[in-house]
Amino acid sequence: MEQTMNKQSGFTLIELVVVIVILGILAVTAAPRFLNLQSDARVSALQGVVGAINDANHIVYGKAAIEGEENTPDWRHKDIGPEGVRIHYGYMDTHSPTLTYFVQLSEDEFNLDRQDNGQEVEGPVIRISLKDQPNNECFVEYQRTNVRGELPTVTKVLDGC
Repeated sequence: MEQTMNKQSGFTLIELVVVIVILGILAVTAAPRFLNLQSDARVSALQGVVGAINDANHIVYGKAAIEGEENTPDWRHKDIGPEGVRIHYGYMDTHSPTLTYFVQLSEDEFNLDRQDNGQEVEGPVIRISLKDQPNNECFVEYQRTNVRGELPTVTKVLDGC
């Protein structure tokens, strides 16, 4: 009669503990990367707004130049958009409907607040922020130009996103 050895297969307790510890270390190091996705999404959305503003301004300036109005400080183009658009020295003015039309900013997603604070800026400024961001350190400011031939200023403040 031959004796057969009972060989059990499986993992030992030590092997299971080592695997659990390794998984715990991976979770601790990987979790912060996934938790920061919301901030990255806010930054990306506002950087997209900056790109859209710059691109729209090039198109608007081209249209104003074709019409011969690129040197006019206050011009309203009645053929563009539902209400017409305001153009200041060939570029978009800081007028909410103008920016909303050209940059395609959804009022459901973005706040557009006009800042006429003469102490900090030379001309009217419009601040564009995300509706879901209560912090005042996550926005884009668009300042129209007050000098013929000069580009408008687009400032990003993305520290608090």
